[in-house]
Amino acid sequence: MRAWNHLYHQSLLTHTPTSLPPSPPSPLRYLDGSTQVFEPEHLDVVEMMSDMHQHAHIINAKYEDEGKELDA
Repeated sequence: MRAWNHLYHQSLLTHTPTSLPPSPPSPLRYLDGSTQVFEPEHLDVVEMMSDMHQHAHIINAKYEDEGKELDA
């Protein structure tokens, strides 16, 4: 029984189901209500984080121009 459990868990970790369609990417929502959608097959994590960081700076600059402040 123990060997079967090990093989079962190893199978779960190494195989992905082929019958499920890929889920659509969920939009990332920012404080100002804007959204951003990332396509994981076209970007890696560093590129996504860079885009998020850039968008956050734009939001911060826009808030500063309006005389508002974001609390950290």
